[in-house]
Amino acid sequence: MRMPRHALSSAFQTAALPVVVLVLLSSCTILPFNRHADGNKASGNPSLPSTRGWGLMADPKLTGSASPGLMAPGSGAPGMPPGDGGSPASAEGGGLFDFSSVTANSTQSTSRVQWSRSAMDATELARRSGKPLLILVNSRNSPSGQSIENTLVLQPEFKKLTEETYIPLYIDFSDKATIDSDFYQAFKDRLKVRGYPTILVTLPDGTEVTRLSGYKHEYEVSYMLKLRESVAASQKAIESRRKRVLPPEYRAWTDKQGVVVYAKLDKADANMLNLTTEWGTKFTTFTNRLSSEDQAWIESERAKREPAPGAKSS
Repeated sequence: MRMPRHALSSAFQTAALPVVVLVLLSSCTILPFNRHADGNKASGNPSLPSTRGWGLMADPKLTGSASPGLMAPGSGAPGMPPGDGGSPASAEGGGLFDFSSVTANSTQSTSRVQWSRSAMDATELARRSGKPLLILVNSRNSPSGQSIENTLVLQPEFKKLTEETYIPLYIDFSDKATIDSDFYQAFKDRLKVRGYPTILVTLPDGTEVTRLSGYKHEYEVSYMLKLRESVAASQKAIESRRKRVLPPEYRAWTDKQGVVVYAKLDKADANMLNLTTEWGTKFTTFTNRLSSEDQAWIESERAKREPAPGAKSS
């Protein structure tokens, strides 16, 4: 996808690029009600709604503030388990394709899968990477919760699919801090979790793709099949959203390791780029981190804007 020249012109005219520091939200509620990727099924409309799924904003009931708004990095809210504030991340570190600052100290191994235990961090990582979320809401105190831990979650195929395709988030309601958390109780209510375990696959903006409720050991094969099918369903929903919502200046950017991020170029100087992902998260990255094809594209766009040798300026 090629960016219109008028959009590129403003991007390449910037002489200096400010470092964009990501602001993670430290306490939040889920806004508005999560929707399904197939659109409004009740009305038979297959198109995606124009509004987002669950967004993250400060909840005045948790923070004591008079009105909702963005929270400062690292600030906490009453009743939230450790890690709920996320890990403050800077765009200075690894740039666009380095997610280590987002997930540092926020993952925990549960039955061999490297689950994120912070909804804040998992959501931010999904928005940065463009991967869908796989959310397991569970309680090990329930027989079905124990069953899924001892069968499906232990399968190497589940681990491989989950960690390669999704951003895995585990919400443990056998943990007292989670049970006592206003944040996670509101999160569970907004996701309409009525029992344990519940598995949800959502897009980074919260659009629901798949829901699996309850578990018996004989469900193992069918659940794996549905989770594999959710990979294609998620990609189809993302591509539909791109065609319907995104302006033409968004394109796929690839780094030297082959990681792809769909974003638009906001500003550029000789060594750095400022981009916005399709999910609204801003990043900076060094030009030399990009694939040779993307670097060549940038140089060709620069050349179009430079006067030809010997040309007289008007």
